[in-house]
Amino acid sequence: MTSRVNVILSPFVSIQVFAQPLIAAGDYFGFKELARPRTFDFTEYGTAIGSITRDAADASYTSTRTGSGTPDRSRSTTLISACGLSR
Repeated sequence: MTSRVNVILSPFVSIQVFAQPLIAAGDYFGFKELARPRTFDFTEYGTAIGSITRDAADASYTSTRTGSGTPDRSRSTTLISACGLSR
């Protein structure tokens, strides 16, 4: 669905709006990280390193690196947060 609106206010001024909404849904699985820089080798959460759990209440994932149940807070990035995805 694409929408376009053109409004001419004077011979020198016009307003143009183009809107194309993005709608996406997906299934997330096989969370990985690069094993080493400059390679295409991966380590997968839950099998090779740590564990991964899904919280169905807020549709988010939590990863642990050691398997101790403590979330990995040593990194500044979040593994993934998928909010409001439904099929």
